[in-house]
Amino acid sequence: MENKILKRILEEFKEDLKYYSNYADLHNKLGILLIMQGKDNEAEIHFLKAIKINPNYQDAIINLGFLYLKMEEWRKARKIFQKPLTKGSKNASLYYQMGKFYFQIINWRKGLEPFVQFKKNGGILQKEIFFINQNLDKGYKNFIKNYFKFQFHNLLGLFLAKNGKITQAIREFRKSTKIKPDDFLLHFNLGKAYYYEGNYKKAIEEYKNAIKIDPHNGTGYAELSYIYGILEKIKEAKRYMEKAVKMNPRYADLHYNLALIYSDSKDYDKAIKEFKKAIKINPNYVFARINLGVLYEEQNRLREAKREYQRILKINPDDEHVRRRLQRILARGNRVGIS
Repeated sequence: MENKILKRILEEFKEDLKYYSNYADLHNKLGILLIMQGKDNEAEIHFLKAIKINPNYQDAIINLGFLYLKMEEWRKARKIFQKPLTKGSKNASLYYQMGKFYFQIINWRKGLEPFVQFKKNGGILQKEIFFINQNLDKGYKNFIKNYFKFQFHNLLGLFLAKNGKITQAIREFRKSTKIKPDDFLLHFNLGKAYYYEGNYKKAIEEYKNAIKIDPHNGTGYAELSYIYGILEKIKEAKRYMEKAVKMNPRYADLHYNLALIYSDSKDYDKAIKEFKKAIKINPNYVFARINLGVLYEEQNRLREAKREYQRILKINPDDEHVRRRLQRILARGNRVGIS
């Protein structure tokens, strides 16, 4: 099954690269898939292309570093792991440190080699060093194998989910979380797959697992809020969306969704504030302006409603629904002396 999926996804990526050859992410993902096919040299080419397109692409840099360790290209690996990575990714920093650690193990193992020739006490020391070397080899090789394996299953999961094969996608995501149980994105993806499957209980569980791993990532809180909204648990939906907004105050969509929750809770003053925040971040946010206009209209704040509808029609002159609302307000305004 995996070979068939892998073949399909490789064909799709290669086709996409014909039209989007300057997409670093495509090259990085293709590199991971090629490693799982045993095509390390081709994978190296694509990681290098990804880094050329985006010199600060941390995932591609780390992937290339571990590929060099896998290929036993020690000098190339040293260059990668001695090169400081850009700030901003907790995950990247972690792998960078792990890469350095494994590289140091390899150096330490090489440092023991002269002692292998030194026979002492009937060769006991030589045997001990042989077993140490053997275990080190096995340890770092298994780590590198699992490093690429968990990314591979995650990629397959994303591909399957995109193609509507949710049950198979969940199976792949679960394989990833078994290899690396402490990765935020893997639990997040698994939560998303359960959400699409309609298994909200499992989705909530996985999003909460993701939040435990990284409590400062607002996307987990936002997804929980959406599910609790579907389940009509408004109190929980509000609590999690407020946390999401706190973590990501520059995301217009989060302010918009929080405003909708406040509106449903009849907390209209807070809803208006959140719609305004969304519009401040994105002045062309039509849905936020429509909802704000409707809220003003329902509160009989006709001047403010008129202003929002007029601004919407400047952005989208063909919006007949808004045009009719504006005409109705103008008619009402004429009756009460508002122009």
